[in-house]
Amino acid sequence: MLLLSIRPDFAEQILDGSKQVEFRRRHPRRIELGSRMLIYASSPTRALIGTAEVFDVVEASPAEVWHEFNDVGGIEQEVYNAYYEASDRAVALRLRKPIRFDTAISLADLRCKLPGFHPPQQFAYLSAERLMKITRAIECA
Repeated sequence: MLLLSIRPDFAEQILDGSKQVEFRRRHPRRIELGSRMLIYASSPTRALIGTAEVFDVVEASPAEVWHEFNDVGGIEQEVYNAYYEASDRAVALRLRKPIRFDTAISLADLRCKLPGFHPPQQFAYLSAERLMKITRAIECA
């Protein structure tokens, strides 16, 4: 399963359904369309807060991706342009069916269940074993 670190404001927009695309510089190659991704809200929240289904991944020039998804991207054009300033490719993860956890799983709780856990800078792939431990943490919360 894919685990994404996302700014808290963008993570909240994903979970309320107003942000239907997550913009990235790198394509997560091992993602299965239709699978769910875990949403880790970065600092200051520092917690696993929900999931969303990735139903499509689009890779194109930053201008093309902006033209296609600016209305559902939850980001101002100036911020988008600054993010892709030195990039010739942009990736849009198209999201649907967001689910907010009843209780967020804090970084401290994650580290209790997964000693040495460090949230990824961008994204990470979770093994079945790590995913099971996180699932147990979610069930206990």
